[in-house]
Amino acid sequence: MKKSIKKIIIAKIDNLEEIISFVMDYSEKFSISQRIQFHIQLAVEEIFVNVCKYAYQETLTGDVEIICTPAPSGFSISIEDNGVSFNPLERDDPDTEADMDDRDIGGLGIFLTKTFIKEMSYKRIGTRNVTTLFIDEEE
Repeated sequence: MKKSIKKIIIAKIDNLEEIISFVMDYSEKFSISQRIQFHIQLAVEEIFVNVCKYAYQETLTGDVEIICTPAPSGFSISIEDNGVSFNPLERDDPDTEADMDDRDIGGLGIFLTKTFIKEMSYKRIGTRNVTTLFIDEEE
């Protein structure tokens, strides 16, 4: 039986590799393609790096909690922090048709995450940002 696992780590980009390994090790318990594994890695990296860069602007650092939970047709990955409120789903998508020189800086990673992950949700629970990625084995 697959169980939930969680990891709490300091929100520092130096810890990215550890977070990616943690999530990818969990994903190996499921029947997902290499393409979906790549999408998971990209999405977790994007959300984690955003937390590291922007969530703790005033306190300089804080924790991130990663929770991997089995679901009926796959699993979910929740990334939680106590930082500044930020809903990635409210971010405007970049104009991918515009010339590179005319595009605004930022937003492409969130856009790719929303594109590659079947379902993504955000909740602000008290002082916590909770971003959840839903991974379907059958994608």
